[in-house]
Amino acid sequence: MQDIDLEQHISVDPEICHGKPCIKGTRVLVETILVSLDDGMTAEDIHSHYPSISYETIEALAHYAKRQRQKQPGRRLGFLAGQFSVPDNFDDMAAEEIEALFQLK
Repeated sequence: MQDIDLEQHISVDPEICHGKPCIKGTRVLVETILVSLDDGMTAEDIHSHYPSISYETIEALAHYAKRQRQKQPGRRLGFLAGQFSVPDNFDDMAAEEIEALFQLK
């Protein structure tokens, strides 16, 4: 699978969900989908819970998470290497920091 443009799938808006990254066009947090994937839910399971989220978006997030796990330990690009978790200070981050975290700008 080629690199995926996450900007097609994720939005960060200070007016929506306190600026936390959401699936574009929804109020579903990216973190929710990543945790669901980490918990072993399939794309079909996630889509049945969130029918407004396309399979393409779910697969893009799964691909992104997989790439992040493959990064060298200690290298932080969005998510910590080897796990589906957000940085400890994620809730305190400004919209610009979150956008940079997800490489949306």
